[in-house]
Amino acid sequence: MSASLNILRKDLRLYRWGWIFALVLGAVNVYLHGTTAGLVESDLNEALGTFSGFGQALLPFFLFALVTQKENLVDPDAYWLGRPMPRLQILAAKLFFVAIILGIFTSSDALVLLLNQGASRVPFVLAGFFTLFVSWISLVFLGAQTKSLPWLLAFLVLFYIGLMIVGFLAGAIIPDDSIIEDFFQALPQLPSDTPTHTVALFQTSFWFVAGIAILAFYYKSRRRKTAWVFLAVGGIGALVLTPSNDPQDRPQQVAGTGTETFQAKIIGIQKIGTQHSNDATSERYAFVLESNTSGLPENAWIQTRNLELRTEENRNLFYGDQQPRTRTSQKISGQPLAPSNQFLIEAFSINRERLDTFPVSGLQAYLSVEISYFSAQEVGRISVRPDQGFANNGNRLLISSFDENANHLEVQISAYLPSPIFEPKEFSAYSEGLRGIYSFALAMPDQPEPVPFTMNGISSSLSDSYETRIEVDLPTGVNANECELVIYKRVLLKRTSQSFQGDDLSLPPN
Repeated sequence: MSASLNILRKDLRLYRWGWIFALVLGAVNVYLHGTTAGLVESDLNEALGTFSGFGQALLPFFLFALVTQKENLVDPDAYWLGRPMPRLQILAAKLFFVAIILGIFTSSDALVLLLNQGASRVPFVLAGFFTLFVSWISLVFLGAQTKSLPWLLAFLVLFYIGLMIVGFLAGAIIPDDSIIEDFFQALPQLPSDTPTHTVALFQTSFWFVAGIAILAFYYKSRRRKTAWVFLAVGGIGALVLTPSNDPQDRPQQVAGTGTETFQAKIIGIQKIGTQHSNDATSERYAFVLESNTSGLPENAWIQTRNLELRTEENRNLFYGDQQPRTRTSQKISGQPLAPSNQFLIEAFSINRERLDTFPVSGLQAYLSVEISYFSAQEVGRISVRPDQGFANNGNRLLISSFDENANHLEVQISAYLPSPIFEPKEFSAYSEGLRGIYSFALAMPDQPEPVPFTMNGISSSLSDSYETRIEVDLPTGVNANECELVIYKRVLLKRTSQSFQGDDLSLPPN
């Protein structure tokens, strides 16, 4: 063990720039994701985000390769090969060095959660260290077989080309894909509904043991080909710990929720407002839907996935850049009508210049949606002003901008939403804004109940950073600066995919 410590001290001293760089990257990560100032849109934050993203990907690659190649197993002139130095102690020193660097990154993620009031989630982040470790010790295996970085890069290029050639030849020799599919289906695999965090636990545990065992064998024996055979066998073993690709029904709801399937049909089109942007004016329309029950479901959100509006001649009225916005998410009971089983879903907007040639009757509508049932709890309120931030359970939200125009309010939300790999998350809404974790409402003066926002459009930038746009119509005379943004934390109970249709619909007069 003394040899291991000596080598580790030598590496820490020789590559001090590496762990100092890792500390800098960790500090940048804490600033960007653990403070409100870090989420604000600015040239500095954009540059730091790019620096952090590339740094955390490239630093481990180059640093771990250099550290391992310092005492590689293929250089016949290596000084240490002629000394009575146990090779397993050399391996231990390299793995400890890898653990120190990855520990810096993991600690910065844990500190971010603490700053964002997410202490209960810190254990899941710390456990994720082992997944990182398993992912990067492959560089120790490759670094031990190459003399320098150019050799390593050349090996990776040749290895990739080799895989492409093998894949091409396999496709030529075995033209029927069903043979390969039958092989994988014959393997005993985990059930298709195995939770993601359970799969991560099995895979990480397997490769932690198998990876270190293969490394120990190679360092002990220096038998490279045999080590690669063991690695290939390990890959097949990992397939057993992968959920089967059987399309049989992943469960869609928690047992005992008692939530019935919601059905509705499109019975009309209604104009809901006018929108001004970039010197263009558009009219906003919503579908009027009628449900099969006497009342609307509580805490249910409907998300538009696809929309078609066709003429009697079956001509689609939306095409190319005229496609309506999809992935719109709004609360079903947010705009109830009379009778109580009718409601509006914002569907599309039409430029006024196009209205003159737009058919107004005999329209057919097709709407594909996801309906999500949630239990929701208010977790905070912030003023509707730019750069207002809010931290909750390890997440951080920020109002990056807002636009108030013609009694219509649009708010741009930036968010950091970490997703530790070992954290249980059997049910998710990744296609929804902010992954379906939050919803919003506007609390206005002299209004007894907050008015729910509609979520329009989602995007993910780097890693766990997200953006979404939320919208709401303001009553006449209400100033957004006098209102508060109400933030709800949602827990998904059930999600269903459904389609609605409507025939012989008419566009209301302008």
